[in-house]
Amino acid sequence: MAVLSLDNDADSHRSSKQVTVLAGATSDIFIVGVEKPTISVFPGAGGTAKAQVSISPLSDIRIEAASVNWIDWALGDVAVDSSDVPLGVINAVRFMATTQDAVCEVAG
Repeated sequence: MAVLSLDNDADSHRSSKQVTVLAGATSDIFIVGVEKPTISVFPGAGGTAKAQVSISPLSDIRIEAASVNWIDWALGDVAVDSSDVPLGVINAVRFMATTQDAVCEVAG
């Protein structure tokens, strides 16, 4: 697993990342770097997906330390296209897909 930063779009001055998560897998970790990002998951037909967020220290997240705590997003496992904005500041996000691949996005 890799730790990645969001791509910055010079035209819109926003950052975003899209990733396809294979069934049964967990995505790379994305350092968010913006307040209140929009997090979206688009599960494949018959599958579910979810996001997990972390407020653990960035120094721990960057080295994928065992001490990093991951919290399921408020929507839990979803079977339909879903988006949410965390209420507080988060440092990182990762995604999980179950029995079908899922497309997942984070933007801020």
